[in-house]
Amino acid sequence: MSDEIEKTMLNTLEKEANIGKIKADLEEAKANRAYNSYKKRQKQEQDLQEAMDDNIVKRVCKELGITQRELAERIGMSEGGLRSALSLGKITPQVEKACEMVLKIYELEKELENYKILQNALKSMIV
Repeated sequence: MSDEIEKTMLNTLEKEANIGKIKADLEEAKANRAYNSYKKRQKQEQDLQEAMDDNIVKRVCKELGITQRELAERIGMSEGGLRSALSLGKITPQVEKACEMVLKIYELEKELENYKILQNALKSMIV
């Protein structure tokens, strides 16, 4: 009979251990769900902030690696005028178009340079 009692006690302990593990797993799952929800919300807020911060002036300066002063010079504006428009969030369509043109010119210059490299490589193969 003591074997049966011992067996019952072991089964009970095993079941309690399993219940404890299940509870711990549930708590972990809840914590993970809360964390994932928090991270998702944080990412959405970050994306929104980036969208609000993203404007043509900052984007062009970043892509070309130039300052706002240099961009202002390229589009024929004063640095103060560009900074003022930027801080007020009042970029005119003309300024926006000029910034887009500066960016496009830069992209075309890079493409032209690649064609020149290719042309020189082809010339060296012919000679």
